Amino acid sequence: MADGKENDVDDDRLRDVAALGVFANHQMILKVFPESSMEEKFRNKYKDFKPTCLEFLKRVEENDDLEIRSFEIDGQAYTMYYSEVGDKEAIFLMEGKHDHGYAATMSLDLTVTATIDSLQDA
Repeated sequence: MADGKENDVDDDRLRDVAALGVFANHQMILKVFPESSMEEKFRNKYKDFKPTCLEFLKRVEENDDLEIRSFEIDGQAYTMYYSEVGDKEAIFLMEGKHDHGYAATMSLDLTVTATIDSLQDA
């Protein structure tokens, strides 16, 4: 949006993926940051992505419900949400604010596309 309030919008538009963590039995088996600088930005503002995800998974299990957590990094809003993908648990960190999460299949598609793009740009 031209007025600079894009981060405040809660809508259904799927935005760029900032990070993905995949867990099996609470062990991280995959961590993806399509933009290499994002991991450091996250760590500088909060803490490492893995323990943040593990805390988030614990809250999901305790509440047995959809968990959404909002972050702000460098003035940009981000939404963290959980999805079961087969027998794995996926934690997505997506650009934008969305109180209802995003569709996991679309998020996975964006993650793969962004990762491939970042490899081609390297």
